[in-house]
Amino acid sequence: SPKPPKPYSPSFEELNKLIKTRNERAQDRLHPKAKPLPDRLAPDESKEVEALLRKRGVVSKAGREQVADKDLQRLRPATWLNDEIINFYGQLILSRAEEAESLKENAPNKPLKVHYFSTFFWPKLHETGYEKGRIAKWTKKVDIFSKDVVLLAVNHGNSHWTSAAINFKAKRIEAYDSMGYRRNDIYLVSR
Repeated sequence: SPKPPKPYSPSFEELNKLIKTRNERAQDRLHPKAKPLPDRLAPDESKEVEALLRKRGVVSKAGREQVADKDLQRLRPATWLNDEIINFYGQLILSRAEEAESLKENAPNKPLKVHYFSTFFWPKLHETGYEKGRIAKWTKKVDIFSKDVVLLAVNHGNSHWTSAAINFKAKRIEAYDSMGYRRNDIYLVSR
């Protein structure tokens, strides 16, 4: 009778290659690569933006916030953002969160329950520190403890906007700065 074939025994190099391939596949599943952002808008999107920039007066409203043509000009490169732009975007986030709260609790990919404080909240909090009466005025219409995240817009020296978040879900305070600076003053609000 014929001899049975020798059992396959991979070499050390083959085993390392197999392990490396499996690890790479796992990393790709855990951390999928994001699609690169386009360097310019599509022609039809560019026309839509130009039409909005040519519009005069109030261009859009969301909740109690609105943006006018002079505010939209601040979205052009090398210009400073103002409170109206920041508050308008915050209101868009808040509106989307409120709309999502009406979804079923077990809906897949349900957005976080979010509250946004206007750009005027941080200076008040920073000036006076935590005074229960003052904070109560800002929170009398909303139970912030029922939210997953409370967002704050923070202006540093009237020259740079950052964002802070009270993340109730993760039980921490977070500071986000597009320039990568550490913003320790966000964590120290006591005067």
